[in-house]
Amino acid sequence: MSNNKPQKSHDDYYPPRRSDRGVAPYDIVRDLNPLVDYAIEEGRTVGLRHAIMEVMLISYLMGMGFDYNTAYMTVESWEVNERFPGEYDYRY
Repeated sequence: MSNNKPQKSHDDYYPPRRSDRGVAPYDIVRDLNPLVDYAIEEGRTVGLRHAIMEVMLISYLMGMGFDYNTAYMTVESWEVNERFPGEYDYRY
């Protein structure tokens, strides 16, 4: 007895290249990879919590339409002694 179901291909396991809203997961991951790398490096020196906060702020500004460099420089300008206003001094 043979199974007449078509075999799944590699692409069946991944999201479509573009969704109905025009969002391409591949493009988003590609664009955010440098931020992830930056967070890992930053986390080694100033702490994980601060690094995550910084990357989230940069991502937020990028979502508002800022390019990476402008978002990065804006967020860096908000830091005082490696802390953001209202950020607690956690070291994890």
